[in-house]
Amino acid sequence: EFTRLIEAGHSTVCYDGQNFFDTDHAEGESGTQSNYLASGYALALDKVKILVSQMGQYKSDTGEFVWVNPTHIMVPTGLEFLAKELFDPTYVNVTTDPSKAVAKGLLKVIVNPYLANAGTVANSAYYLLDLSAGVKPFIFQDREAMKFVSMAQDDDIESFMRKTHYYSAEARFAFGYGDWRFALKAQG
Repeated sequence: EFTRLIEAGHSTVCYDGQNFFDTDHAEGESGTQSNYLASGYALALDKVKILVSQMGQYKSDTGEFVWVNPTHIMVPTGLEFLAKELFDPTYVNVTTDPSKAVAKGLLKVIVNPYLANAGTVANSAYYLLDLSAGVKPFIFQDREAMKFVSMAQDDDIESFMRKTHYYSAEARFAFGYGDWRFALKAQG
């Protein structure tokens, strides 16, 4: 459900009346701002540097900087190794290739296997997220806490003879959109 929410962000309205991922967010004195780059931004260090800088320039409705500082990059499995080469400090030995040390540790890599790989790795979408602030881009709404149910009794002859025990989990929850400024979608 969370992945569907993220992937539908370019076609689902958020609090400002625009799609969550959109090219023309504008509130009060903020000016027009974009958190959706639909082409020309295949995952590469030079592109991510531009996007991180762009997110740092987001403004509130009063025209003040929001101070967004991306902390995570969420990628589909097709971009996993590229993202780790770029940002994971434990993935590539930088002493053998110092050029790969430029952005190590800049963003924590989240690999989401449920995200769609769009035909080619170069076209796959990825997401920059600032998860350090009190305001989040996505909100988890816990409506009914997780409850585990067991129908297993060791002294029940039926369970013993059939070697059958039943378990289940029940919960009610939903995901929603928070502040769009704390997430950016880009793809090649």
